[in-house]
Amino acid sequence: MATEILENDGSAPARILPFSCGETITAGNWVTFHGDGLRNADTDHGSGYKEYVIGVALTTQTSGNVCSIITGRGVICKINTTAGGAGKALKVSSTDGQLEDNTTLGHTVAIRLETTGDAGLAKCLTAY
Repeated sequence: MATEILENDGSAPARILPFSCGETITAGNWVTFHGDGLRNADTDHGSGYKEYVIGVALTTQTSGNVCSIITGRGVICKINTTAGGAGKALKVSSTDGQLEDNTTLGHTVAIRLETTGDAGLAKCLTAY
């Protein structure tokens, strides 16, 4: 059975859009768009990869295939995050597609809605 990524109640304006992948994307990863397609958002790719995020991968796909992404503000979905507490603002981390606590008040892209003891999928509210 597939991992349920989208948990929205239908009230927020979520859109699911298809894009070609420029690299392998995992469901729940935060993604950005580059000239060759979707890329996992992270701080190691350069400023364009962390500042211009476009959404959360709904499906897992390999490079060259089409991946559906969830985009929109106020959408509840599961996102790959580091361990942490509920209510924390999240930013793009150096790990491909993962979000971490935004302790420096940089560009917040989501809010964690549940406490997690390990890195992995956590219920979040998009805020970008």
